[in-house]
Amino acid sequence: MAVRLVKVHFTLDSMDWHGHGGEFVWAAPVSAIGQTTFRIDNTPFFARDIGYRDIVEAKATEDKIVFEFERVVERSGYSTYMILVKSDEPRFNNLWSKLGHGPIRGILKSEAV
Repeated sequence: MAVRLVKVHFTLDSMDWHGHGGEFVWAAPVSAIGQTTFRIDNTPFFARDIGYRDIVEAKATEDKIVFEFERVVERSGYSTYMILVKSDEPRFNNLWSKLGHGPIRGILKSEAV
């Protein structure tokens, strides 16, 4: 049976560098813990202090598949790093390769900063 994913919304400061007021991530219900508890199923891009596979508590909204983040229940042990570099930075490949000594999920986007 396929797991029905929901969206967990994280409120962000739109005055921060990214300019976004919020971010949605996919999450799977963790029914053994409670009806408002979810395991994050993708890596957040802007939300801080949250990681892939963390278990979170979120409250229901008017939309049946959208929940509003409240707190972290259990940390997964995964970390998310955002590294902003200029696309022509000569040291980037060397520094990036040093991070590759463990399980890494990430997004590499080469743009001028």
